Order: sequence, then C-alpha cells, then structure tokens
Amino acid sequence: MVPEKGIPVLLEAGRILQTEGPNFEIRLIGDGSERPKLENIIRTEKLESCTTITGFLTGPRLANALQDVTIVVMPSVWEETAGLAAIEQMMRGRMVIAADIGGLSEVVGDTGLKFIPGNATSLANCLRSVMENPR
Repeated sequence: MVPEKGIPVLLEAGRILQTEGPNFEIRLIGDGSERPKLENIIRTEKLESCTTITGFLTGPRLANALQDVTIVVMPSVWEETAGLAAIEQMMRGRMVIAADIGGLSEVVGDTGLKFIPGNATSLANCLRSVMENPR
C-alpha cells in the first residue's frame, strides 16, 4: 500500500456507490506506508461496513482471501510496466478493472474494463456496470 497504487481512488468510488445502495465489499489485500491514511479515509467516509484490510498475505492465505472475489480493481496512478497482478487474476478468470495507464492498460486490453486514472467517478461507473450486468 503505497501512494502509486491509487487506493484512495477506489475508496472514493466505494463512497460514491455506497450512496446509491448496492451491496458490495472492498477487500484491500496488502500492507504498507499508506495503511494509516487508508484506515482514516475508511473511518471518515464511513466505509467500515463494506471495507476490510487483510494485511500482507501469501500462499494459501492469499488464495483463500481471493477465493470469492469476482472483480479485481487496479487503481494505479503511475505507469506500471507489466501489471503482473492483473495478468494473474485474469488467468484465474476474474474481471479486472484497471486504470487506463501504462502497461497495466495494455495488459487488460479489451478483456477487462478501464477507467480514467485518478478519477473515482470513472471507476465507480465501471464498477456499477459490472454490478448491474455481471456477465
């Protein structure tokens, strides 16, 4: 959890969707220097009921945490070169919604959804479209 990953954008998109009433969960997997800031955003925006931070996970614990995930969001605000996490999740058949930036955008291509980097409304629109039409 570092600034470049753009997690506040995901939380803002969650706040937007929460006002509309759909049922969803944001599961943040990882840890890092931004965690206290993210926890503060979660409290301030009243996202505790729909947001969990698991901490750093590997191996079976990571696999278990991802088992029931249907959408993987990659809200990066910097140009990742390869987007390995996106590749791994796409190989597992999960929908990936990613910021339309750098190699991450190229990896997702037409198989996932892309949103304007740093734009929570654009991300919320992508999430809403998947929740309304899961296919």
